[in-house]
Amino acid sequence: MAPSDDLNDAIGASAEGSTREKVDRNWLRNLLRRHHDQYQEQRRMSTSTSDEEKEDDILKDKALIVAPMVDQSDLPFRLLCRKHGANLAFTPMIHARLFITKEAYKKKFWDFIHGTPKEDRPLIAQFCGDDPNVLLEAAKSIEHHVDGVDLNCGCPQGIARRGNYGAYLLEQADTLVNIVKTLSASLTIPVTVKVRLLPTGEARVEDSIRLYHRLVDAGAHMITVH
Repeated sequence: MAPSDDLNDAIGASAEGSTREKVDRNWLRNLLRRHHDQYQEQRRMSTSTSDEEKEDDILKDKALIVAPMVDQSDLPFRLLCRKHGANLAFTPMIHARLFITKEAYKKKFWDFIHGTPKEDRPLIAQFCGDDPNVLLEAAKSIEHHVDGVDLNCGCPQGIARRGNYGAYLLEQADTLVNIVKTLSASLTIPVTVKVRLLPTGEARVEDSIRLYHRLVDAGAHMITVH
């Protein structure tokens, strides 16, 4: 469905004074190219690669993604997927408040002693929560070990409703926009958002697009629709 003229007018107005013009829209392509070139250089130095084994350069800036999956997209699974061609991965959804308050929970997702294996880059960490300060503290703790931070606004489960995170943040637009603004203003890495269409209303598509533009204006580098 194409946006209406009224929607286009609203989008144009919302872009005034936004952070949209400050965001590098080529960040993902540049990230993938950088890691591709580093990987190819390492292979040249460590092995004798046959023509059959050479990676097709057409894929060097195309994202082959391991999506965030609760209790699934952990380190061993990500490394396995990378061996089969994945060049970008997300962590499982991490509950921001538990990550900064529960040591056992934190260790489940992150190794602060050995850090991130170079084979597991580029990597985006996905967090959930509704408190911008808690989310920022969690993101800051691993900011220099990942290539981006993703906010989960796609989970529709009952536990997300009870915790006021995931897809339920989409119905709290001002709260969500404030979270994205806080993260994008305070982190040195890209902020992305996983979303769904808004759940109800005759204009749900247009309303959803309007919200997505607000998130981009707030500093989101990428929007993914679940």
